[in-house]
Amino acid sequence: MAGTTSSSLMMKRTMFTTFIMMTLVATLCAHAQKQTLTEDTDHYSSPSVRLSADNSDVGSGESKILIENDYEVTYGTYFKIVRMKCGSKHASLNPSTCDKQTYVLHHRGTERPTVDPVTYANIEAESGGVTTKYFEIPAKNVSVGGSFVLGYLEALGIDGNSGLKMISASYIHSPCMQKAVIAGEIVNQGGSTSAWAAKCDELNIDLALTDSFGTGECSNTPDVNVNFIGNADDTSLLRAEWVKFVSLFFDKEALANEYFALESEAHAAITQYVEKGVVKDGVRLKCVWVRKNWDNKYQILHDKFRSTLCTDAGMDAYSGKEGQSTETYFPENIELFHSAIRDYDVVIDETYVSDTASRNATDYEATLGFEEGSGQIVKAKLGNGGKLLRVDASQGNGNTTDLRESGEVRPALILMDLVSKVHGTFGSHKDCTKYFRRVSESVKHVTHEHCEALEAVDAEKKCVTALKEEAESRMPHQPPSPPSPPPWPPLSHCDASEPPKNGGVGNCSSLLPSGQTCKPKCAEGFMLAEGGRQSYCASDGKLSYEAECVFDGCFVIKKHEAQVRQPKAMNEIIVNSDGKGDKTILVSKDEREMHVDVNTLRTKAKQILYANASANNLSVRKRVLAGQNEEIDVEKRLTELRKKAAELRERLLLLKNRFTPPPSPPPSPPPPLTMMITAAEGI
Repeated sequence: MAGTTSSSLMMKRTMFTTFIMMTLVATLCAHAQKQTLTEDTDHYSSPSVRLSADNSDVGSGESKILIENDYEVTYGTYFKIVRMKCGSKHASLNPSTCDKQTYVLHHRGTERPTVDPVTYANIEAESGGVTTKYFEIPAKNVSVGGSFVLGYLEALGIDGNSGLKMISASYIHSPCMQKAVIAGEIVNQGGSTSAWAAKCDELNIDLALTDSFGTGECSNTPDVNVNFIGNADDTSLLRAEWVKFVSLFFDKEALANEYFALESEAHAAITQYVEKGVVKDGVRLKCVWVRKNWDNKYQILHDKFRSTLCTDAGMDAYSGKEGQSTETYFPENIELFHSAIRDYDVVIDETYVSDTASRNATDYEATLGFEEGSGQIVKAKLGNGGKLLRVDASQGNGNTTDLRESGEVRPALILMDLVSKVHGTFGSHKDCTKYFRRVSESVKHVTHEHCEALEAVDAEKKCVTALKEEAESRMPHQPPSPPSPPPWPPLSHCDASEPPKNGGVGNCSSLLPSGQTCKPKCAEGFMLAEGGRQSYCASDGKLSYEAECVFDGCFVIKKHEAQVRQPKAMNEIIVNSDGKGDKTILVSKDEREMHVDVNTLRTKAKQILYANASANNLSVRKRVLAGQNEEIDVEKRLTELRKKAAELRERLLLLKNRFTPPPSPPPSPPPPLTMMITAAEGI
């Protein structure tokens, strides 16, 4: 019995030891597998899989990349660190809309990294105490609460079959997103925030793209929420560039680089065409954006996004009040509203209208009060020579317009459409999205049935590449530039033969060797400026300094210094013209003479400056009348002294002429020949 018990106990111990060993081996194997993925797989060493820091389609060779001061990406071997910088103008003016968070994106099946691969510091410590969130990529289960980021996902090919699981489809425009919802590929979740959060849990959402208002947050799992602010950037191009940010969560940087490069090229081609082929003789139309709100208040919208669209389309945008992006006018002050927009050639109306099918041009004008007396002469009113445009050329679910959906990532298409409506020059393919319409044109209602046609033109890039090619083909023809002449050999001398004003060439010539100086000869009463500085020939064969002859204020004194002069009673003036210490000037009490101390004012140029009336920058700190304790009006006295100095200079010039010896008389002419003959005949 005892032997049996002992054997049974030994067997149990052996089985337990075996179980422990198997568990340990399994753990070590799993850890080894994870370590292999972490250390041996380099996903991001090639620039081809990294973001581009500009508008080129080639990824950066740097491990740390800053995108427009909005966010910074640091690449490791199997992970990326995305640090939000919130440097855009919108973010700086609205700090609550941007979270300076850090997103660490690491490949599935790998451990969370802890060390920054560039600084070797702890990632969370390096982030400066801001929230750090970790995501496994590529994201597999994505949700979007509003339509603000759908255009970015579509640009990257993210749909119901590649990660997008849940949206709120009540107010979306995209015909292909509508089609995916109908087909059950994407869940359409409405209702309360709690219902949305429960659906996040059910679908195991690992990336929830939300906004500063918390639209579409997964409140039960806050670590999956990412605040997307790209659709609030300053211009259409800057907004489109945020496709790069979204691409980071799906390892689609190469596609994002290519997409943004194409949009940038097409946008640049259209703006160049507008400047050279549409705007004639520098005459530009004037453009303003307006809206009537639900409370019947009228608004003028002049933020940078709207203003830049106007200027890129060859128009002058409404400038408005500095520091304000909107201006509001009350219904009782409609005359002020009309007065502000009266002379604008193009008025773009963003007023929300629930039933566009029943509206006509007169109805839209009435909404803006054009039937009022003050509105009758607004230029954009039909018949007055201007244009009234709407931003609802096409509408999707819930009358949603596409300007704030696909328009966020299609800057070239938006610009082309505006140029076409304003200038009537060219247009996009009929299946490409339209954003603007004249009030006399009808609205296109977009459904899931339009998806196939849109996918076809997008696949052939007809909504981007075709715009670029057409804009380039419409550029005005310019004759080729003549060939450049062959380069001349470098000159080894300068032409210094031109005499300075109030002087002669002196020892200067047209063949002054490089590195040499020459000295012009100044006329009487003038001297070389800057303490006698001479002309200098630089190594490139050009005069780097040309000597100048300036008036010599001490000329008369130097010329006739032997004359006996009776000393005069002087007033002392203390000045500080250059901020380097007080200096003294003496002015005679009869104000007929001004003396300067050579030792105090060390350069002759400064002496002349004070002695002449050109001392217009004289800064007087204190005046002391000799032998008296008397205060005077400094500014008034300075004006009087300048006037006296000018008179003194004139007297000095007259004195110079008085002491200059008169020219010698010309020699007497010989006697006339007839007189000599007469005298000879009389002898």
